[in-house]
Amino acid sequence: RARAGELVHRDVKKLACFRRIGHRITGDRRQGSEGAGWEFVHVVIDHCTWLGYREGIEDETGPTAADFLHRAVSTAAALLAARL
Repeated sequence: RARAGELVHRDVKKLACFRRIGHRITGDRRQGSEGAGWEFVHVVIDHCTWLGYREGIEDETGPTAADFLHRAVSTAAALLAARL
């Protein structure tokens, strides 16, 4: 792409969070390892500049994703302005 922001790739990765070490580390399947919840890693990469931005956020709802994208655009604009 010729201009920054013309094509942006965005993705969300859902990661499990645990309170303690599980059976893959201990080898002991007798004790369960309750999940402590989820973390969502939001990522955006600009196709022209290959500038990337990511955050670990508590959910993947529309308003949260929109807020993330706003912060990503603001950060990218500041970084690109500093380069000029």
